[in-house]
Amino acid sequence: MDRTRLTGSVFWTAALATALLTWAFVGPSVAQVPSAVQDAEFQQHCAACHGSDGRGGGPVAEAMGVTLPSLTGLARRNGGKFPFERVYRTIDGTFPVKAHGTLEMPLWGQRYRVGLETYEAPSPDRDRSEYRIVHGRILELVYFLATIQEE
Repeated sequence: MDRTRLTGSVFWTAALATALLTWAFVGPSVAQVPSAVQDAEFQQHCAACHGSDGRGGGPVAEAMGVTLPSLTGLARRNGGKFPFERVYRTIDGTFPVKAHGTLEMPLWGQRYRVGLETYEAPSPDRDRSEYRIVHGRILELVYFLATIQEE
């Protein structure tokens, strides 16, 4: 493995660890009401399939004649604990879901993959803002999904 890819692995492991630690300390209090930004991100990029309430009844799913599982039961199906890392990895494509498309052509385009093709860490020569923007978008969705969990 070349040094750039190793550095990228360390970078993304650290980024995900930071998100998980944040969730561990503030997650339960945050998971009460979704913010307007979180809701807008979900409505614009996920609701067509997953439904505006996350229960799987979106117009695209209906038109294709498929039934999607409710995203409001992720914690229940995971023993009562919201699967933060798995949800994050599902959105960023490192935990593939066939219905979301391939890494090369994800259903939602490059919105959650911009600049992340090889998971290389930003170097002093590369702009880090692109990574922060993508990471922020994914976290908004993960936190949104945490807020809509039902018992």
